[in-house]
Amino acid sequence: MKTKFDPVVRLRQRALDALAAELGQAARRAADAVERHRAELARQNLERSAFAADPFRDPQPWLAQAKIQTEALEKARAEAEAELAALRQKAARLLGERRAFERAADRVRDEWRTAIQRREQAMIDEVAGRPKP
Repeated sequence: MKTKFDPVVRLRQRALDALAAELGQAARRAADAVERHRAELARQNLERSAFAADPFRDPQPWLAQAKIQTEALEKARAEAEAELAALRQKAARLLGERRAFERAADRVRDEWRTAIQRREQAMIDEVAGRPKP
């Protein structure tokens, strides 16, 4: 039995399906950002070791560049994680809305079943000659 809530439930489900794909992509971007940040930190540690081994090299230009790269990677990581968190919140909201509409549709179906059962019982009582309650 279809209710007026069924189309809304289907729309919310389609939105959740599309959002699941977006979430997957955002999770990959966040993981990539974390990995790029880790790789850059490892590379910088190797460079620091090289500077420590060569006392005649001036590390200041490299340090300035390393700081800029690190900040850019940290910003990209934070943005990717913020996007992922926002998509998760949107998914939770859509899931809650879908569940609310599913419960409303179930209530309507239960009311219809109850009404049908009452009519059937009334017909049985009438045939059996029982008085109406």
